[in-house]
Amino acid sequence: MSTPQTIHIVMAEHYSVPGLVMRLYTDKDRAVAEAVELTNLILKDFCEIREEDYTPATADTWEAALESVPESFGDANCYVCIREETLQ
Repeated sequence: MSTPQTIHIVMAEHYSVPGLVMRLYTDKDRAVAEAVELTNLILKDFCEIREEDYTPATADTWEAALESVPESFGDANCYVCIREETLQ
């Protein structure tokens, strides 16, 4: 019998770029780093549109930072998340 393996699935969608980003990682820290990078792309674009100061998200703040992007961009079309799945 094999040992179960946890994978971390980073999914993201940008409000102005069509398509879905989906990346798989076996290391949670790498998945979080990817989520931070994708979040910062969204935040930077949002701040440019709104002519607001851009403050980069960190590994500790990326989820909360996305809450600053208003619903007018559509939650369904503007998000970053990490899902965990266990492979048997």
